[in-house]
Amino acid sequence: MSDRESIKTTANDRAKFAYECVKKVCENQDEEFRKNYKSYSKKLMAMIKINGFGATLAFMKGSFQKKGVRHTKSFITILILG
Repeated sequence: MSDRESIKTTANDRAKFAYECVKKVCENQDEEFRKNYKSYSKKLMAMIKINGFGATLAFMKGSFQKKGVRHTKSFITILILG
């Protein structure tokens, strides 16, 4: 297997894993949770690049608490770890 094929396989495996994680979240949570998950997951990568990982987590926690999002720690854990 060439390096190019190996990289492609690794990328496909990561994409499959990410898809399965999101699918699990969508199946097991209520509509409000899914809506917030979708919104923040779209913003997460850019926020981490611009602000850093720690600052992004602090911002998200504060934002969730202001909005009254239930299970804030669980939400952040699922969002970060899949």
